[in-house]
Amino acid sequence: MTSSAAPIHQRVLRRLIALLNRAGEAYGLETLDSLDVDCGPETVLRPDATVLPAVLTEGGPYPIPARHVRLVAEVLSRMTARVDRILKPRVYAEAGIPHYLLVELEEPRVTWFGLAGLGAYEVRGVAIGDERLVLAEPVAVEIVPSRLLRAWG
Repeated sequence: MTSSAAPIHQRVLRRLIALLNRAGEAYGLETLDSLDVDCGPETVLRPDATVLPAVLTEGGPYPIPARHVRLVAEVLSRMTARVDRILKPRVYAEAGIPHYLLVELEEPRVTWFGLAGLGAYEVRGVAIGDERLVLAEPVAVEIVPSRLLRAWG
């Protein structure tokens, strides 16, 4: 049994998913948390957030084949930092997932990666604190890292 994510991790993830879902509706895309993604032989990973065609959420294949996934996102924690920075991006890129978002809580920072070639990502954009990160793919959306963390009120 794995431990649950810290409240701040959950807040950031829920807000990120809400942003991606609002933007994704126009593209027929939906963002869900904790889906199993089939990344190749004997390799199933569970990203914090997965963007995929909405029609697949109505009974498509499961685990979701990586070829259907448009973007995955991970919210970094101390316990998962090495996996989220090194292992998961490599596996996602090798599986052909076109986009990867890494959300870091301490700065806060959001980094957008896109496939650069077979099995590798390159940085497409970075935002820290109150800076804006504008994604053009797979959906057009603006992410401000500090807004993902900040308490309301």
